[in-house]
Amino acid sequence: MAFGLPAEVALICLALAGTHLLRGRVIARRSERSDLAKEDPPIRRRMKRVDGDSRVVSEELSDLHDRVVRLFGVINDELANEVIARLLFFQMNDAKAPITLEIDSVGGNVTATLAIVETMAFVKCPVATLCRNRAMGCAAVVFACGARGSREAGADAMLGFTKTTVAYVSERSEVREKTDMLVAKVHGRLVRFVSDACRQPDNGVAGDFETERHFTAEEATAYGLADRVLASDKVTR
Repeated sequence: MAFGLPAEVALICLALAGTHLLRGRVIARRSERSDLAKEDPPIRRRMKRVDGDSRVVSEELSDLHDRVVRLFGVINDELANEVIARLLFFQMNDAKAPITLEIDSVGGNVTATLAIVETMAFVKCPVATLCRNRAMGCAAVVFACGARGSREAGADAMLGFTKTTVAYVSERSEVREKTDMLVAKVHGRLVRFVSDACRQPDNGVAGDFETERHFTAEEATAYGLADRVLASDKVTR
C-alpha cells in the first residue's frame, strides 16, 4: 500500500483526532486532547521493517501500515466508533487489500457489536479476524463474522457465547414487555450471524448462547467458529 501521501496523512489525522463514524452520523469524542494526553499510556514502540528500512515505529503507525484494527476491551459505542472509522479508512485506502481485526475482549454492548459486524459486511476488502487471548460474548460474534478461511485463534485462546441481558429502565410491565421483545429481536440477529458464519443450525446456536458455551481454539475450529489454530510461534508479535 502506498503510505505517507498527503491525502492519506489527512485521513489518518481525521481518524485519530477523534471524529468517528457510526450509522451515518459523525460524533466527536467527549474528552479534550489535553485530557487524553494525561490519561493515555505512553505509545508502545518496537522495531519493525517498513519499506525496506528497519526503524523504531509506534504501534499506531505499525497498525496503519499493516492494516490492523484492534478490538481490545469492553465493546461500547466509543470503541465501536473507532473500529468502524478504521475499517472505512482502510476500505477507502485500498478496497482489495485484506484487513486484520485483532480481538481481545469479554464482549459488551449488543448494538455497538451489530454496528461493527454490519460494517465488516459492508466493506469490500476481506476482514480477517485474529484472537490470541479471548473473544467472549459479543466479541465472539465479531470474531465469527470474519472472512471465511481467515479466522485464526491462538493455541491458548478462549472463545465463548453469553446470554443477552438487559437493564430495565422502568418496572412498569408494559415497558418491561417491550424491552424483552427488543432484546429477543436483537438476540435473534446475533444468533443468525453466528449460525451463518459457523454453518450451524439456529436452534443449536441459540442453545449454546443460553448455556454460555465456551470453546478452546481446537473446539472453536471444530465448531466452525474459527478456521485454524494459530501456530505457537506466531502467537506473539
